[in-house]
Amino acid sequence: MKKYLRVKLAILLISGWVATVLGGETHMYTPLIYDYENFNANTIKAYITNYGSFFRNPRTNNAGFLWPSGAGLSAIYAAGLWVGARVNSEPRVAVADYLYEYAPGTIDTSTHLPHDPEDPAFKVYKIKRGDYYTFDFLNWPATDGAPLDSLGTPLLIGDQTLWCVFNDADSAVHSWMESQPLGLEVQLTVFGFDTTALPPLNQAIFLRWLVINKGDNYLDSAYISIWC
Repeated sequence: MKKYLRVKLAILLISGWVATVLGGETHMYTPLIYDYENFNANTIKAYITNYGSFFRNPRTNNAGFLWPSGAGLSAIYAAGLWVGARVNSEPRVAVADYLYEYAPGTIDTSTHLPHDPEDPAFKVYKIKRGDYYTFDFLNWPATDGAPLDSLGTPLLIGDQTLWCVFNDADSAVHSWMESQPLGLEVQLTVFGFDTTALPPLNQAIFLRWLVINKGDNYLDSAYISIWC
């Protein structure tokens, strides 16, 4: 039986304070990594990647959560998804901080092996309200897990939605904690609102992960956390 875990994160920037609620480009560290996009729906500009890292600028490896956007100020330097569990009493982890133990793409459900991380289909997709003829909208990867609405079209949440999928199934990528893979596929949805009707919403970004155990091991005592 596969285990599906949903994790939500909202970053709220109101009156200059930060409240965290749990709810691409190739660079020097991980050669498999190649894609990123900017969330810029409202007063926040934030970098989102397809390898577990977020809010870090992959072009410069400097701060990647800018608020207010355009002011040259940053609120967060870097963040990433951490998961740990035991497999037959052996601790295993997958982390993303300044090194990354995830690679782009899905995991084959029959072989439990990752698909080609350099497949361009595993890019970060970005859609926004009113743009229904862009490449990302027309090539929305629903077969890989990208969410659809009730009409079967790409699910736009708020005014801008980003989506990507990555995994920790390649042991060669586990160069930081040096454990064996957990066999996790992670589907990330990022969204936000550009509205003045409810002021906190135009100063917020929402991240939602669907974490799926596609390996062939039972994961005991699993923990999911945000490194920030």
